[in-house]
Amino acid sequence: MNIDQEVKLEKLQDSYWSIRMCLNCKQKLFNKRLYFRNAYSDTQAELLQYYRQVKALEDKFEKSIQSSDKAVELKNIDLLGRMEKIGKLVSNKINSLEYVLEQNQSKPGSVSVKPDELKLYKALKLHIVMFLQDNLPGLRRAQQEKLKKEQSELEQQTGANNYRPRLLKKEIREYREKLMVLNEQKFMVQNLYNDYKKRKKFDDLISLEANLEDLQHEIDIIEEKLGDNAFQ
Repeated sequence: MNIDQEVKLEKLQDSYWSIRMCLNCKQKLFNKRLYFRNAYSDTQAELLQYYRQVKALEDKFEKSIQSSDKAVELKNIDLLGRMEKIGKLVSNKINSLEYVLEQNQSKPGSVSVKPDELKLYKALKLHIVMFLQDNLPGLRRAQQEKLKKEQSELEQQTGANNYRPRLLKKEIREYREKLMVLNEQKFMVQNLYNDYKKRKKFDDLISLEANLEDLQHEIDIIEEKLGDNAFQ
């Protein structure tokens, strides 16, 4: 490079200049970078959306957990069911991110996975699992106490004979609601059990197996009380 070229280069570096380009050139130059930035922003927005949904469900559950109203009890089961569904979506997202990392995909147009993003999703999944584990047993214990009390009252009413009184419409409706609640709980606990089994967390499987057995026992008791009314 001669002296004249060096002077021109220095002037060019020190000067402020801009270029004009057509729309097609701008799109080719900037669109890929904008796509990656927007795609990563979308994944962050998805994570935040899951987090906000989880916190909202937790707040609703905490506000209603103290009530003994049957309608509130059903609402709590619904809240736990919605939490479990979010947990499934988060698990699917984790599986997808892990697959991309393991395969080290570098296809054109694909979005790279950041390890921190995967860690955040796993932390959220663990939080959901712990929430379900903490609250399902407590709700189930309260239902067990109510069931035992009702069973004792029924035995006192019927006496020592084997006669089973005909249930009133109100009683049939209440037992069906309880049956629905217990089946919902069994479904959620079964999903937790399957998830833990897949991840080889065998220490936690023992307590979940006991929960499933207890739930099935309660379901059998109510189905026996309802008789043919359980399936109408």
